[in-house]
Amino acid sequence: MEKKMEKLEKTEDIFNRIAGLIEQARKRVATTINEEMVLLYWNIGKAVREEIIKSKRAEYGEKIVNSVSSQLVIKYDKSFSARNLWFMIQFYEAFPNLSAVMKELPCQSYQKRLLKIN
Repeated sequence: MEKKMEKLEKTEDIFNRIAGLIEQARKRVATTINEEMVLLYWNIGKAVREEIIKSKRAEYGEKIVNSVSSQLVIKYDKSFSARNLWFMIQFYEAFPNLSAVMKELPCQSYQKRLLKIN
């Protein structure tokens, strides 16, 4: 009976160790994904904003956003709607210094408060 209890305790110990490793890895993966998404959204906002600035006409900027969005939605998904592209532009405008963005604000905060991506 004692040997069975020892085996169960050893099994529980190894299970807990492995479960801890899995949880740590999942947290690192989620953090990496969030950082990459913030970087992606910031770069998209920058690229579109720079194209709009080149045009020097607000109505042309709206056409650029709508045209690019239509193509992106077809190829990827509704995350790249015109509305969301405008949020990405606002994100870039609010935080033009990317290194400060990555250091100071938590990634989930960007996604919830600034980007409002569906």
